[in-house]
Amino acid sequence: MESKTYNVDVRNVIIIALILFCVWLYFNPFNNSNKIGDLEKDNKNKTEQITKIQSQRDSLALERKNLDTKIESLKKITESRKDSIKYLQSISIKKEIQIIGLKDDLKTWEEFLKERERKIEELERNPIILPKNQLADKTAEKLN
Repeated sequence: MESKTYNVDVRNVIIIALILFCVWLYFNPFNNSNKIGDLEKDNKNKTEQITKIQSQRDSLALERKNLDTKIESLKKITESRKDSIKYLQSISIKKEIQIIGLKDDLKTWEEFLKERERKIEELERNPIILPKNQLADKTAEKLN
């Protein structure tokens, strides 16, 4: 058998050694345990934050539902009050018309009473002197 001699170049050995050293640094088992522990702690913290956020979201959703039901009830109350306001406005308009009519009637009666007072004052200033049997007839005639 023939023996083969391998010719090893120093430069190739150094390059291979550097590659192996870089691979060893990348997969360094000393740093990995700390990294894994840190990642587990971070994962636990993130899970707790997610749980808190979910519970806040659920409570906000429940609060929103409660507010929606309150808003709906307020809308119903508003509609009923609008109807009441419309009804009261229509009654108010009717009463206003009645008041205007009563004012007109009051003015008419006031004029009528003033006319009567004027006639009575005239009779007091200028009394009618007649015999007793004609006195009532003449007074009635003056008042009308």
